[in-house]
Amino acid sequence: VRAFIAENGVAARGVATGSPAATLVAVMTGQVDVGWASPPFGFKEMDEGKIRIIARGNDLASIRGQTIRVTLAHVNALNSKGEELQRYMDRRARAIAMMYDDPQPLRHFAETNKMSEAMASRLREFYPRSMLQTDEIAGLDQLVQEAVELKYLPRPLTSDQLAEVIRLIKPRR
Repeated sequence: VRAFIAENGVAARGVATGSPAATLVAVMTGQVDVGWASPPFGFKEMDEGKIRIIARGNDLASIRGQTIRVTLAHVNALNSKGEELQRYMDRRARAIAMMYDDPQPLRHFAETNKMSEAMASRLREFYPRSMLQTDEIAGLDQLVQEAVELKYLPRPLTSDQLAEVIRLIKPRR
């Protein structure tokens, strides 16, 4: 929200609304004019014409290509279970490939989540394969700066500090 306001020069005030479910309630009850969601939240209301998408995170140059989700492991696990974590990342990469290359996982996802296959397939529009990459953390300088602005960090991390807290386990191909 902060990025939409800043990049577009919009005269708006961001308000914390909580989870996607809480935000949807706030939008539907008129407590806020605009909210955020993470699909499939809002699909039903969108299909009913009650809400519509006015922008997506990838519409913003400052966010496009930025890593927004990571998988964490305790340093002791990294040191003592490196091979197990490597196998996990390898299997995760294979699962992601299967999700986009094989229709069966989509059918299973739809069934498990009690939604139509058409609705489940719409998720791919919101989560392209490129968003699920695990080979790098993109936009780290910007993420660190934002963490300082939001007071999650007192000051930017040094290169040595970043190297200490970030260890990527790249899937073997």
